[in-house]
Amino acid sequence: MKKDIESIFKAHLVPKEVYKGGKNIPPTDKKIYKLSSNENPLGASPKAIAAMKAALDKIDIYPDQTDIRLREALVIAVLRLLICYFGLLSTKGTK
Repeated sequence: MKKDIESIFKAHLVPKEVYKGGKNIPPTDKKIYKLSSNENPLGASPKAIAAMKAALDKIDIYPDQTDIRLREALVIAVLRLLICYFGLLSTKGTK
């Protein structure tokens, strides 16, 4: 049974335009390096590789669904912004 894209996705998820890859470069005498948007001529960053290797032993563990660490960090960041913006914290004139 063949399905079209409209029957697979909900209406609001159907892509408006189908992705079309980049155009091929016509032959030339110049040396041209054609890279897609996800390619890097230098290869992966050593820090990125180290981070991926460090995370491999936890790849089967789902993250905390409450996002408590993110929520706590956001509260602290917003409070700091509010304190700075409204000048609620002043060290001038204190003894």
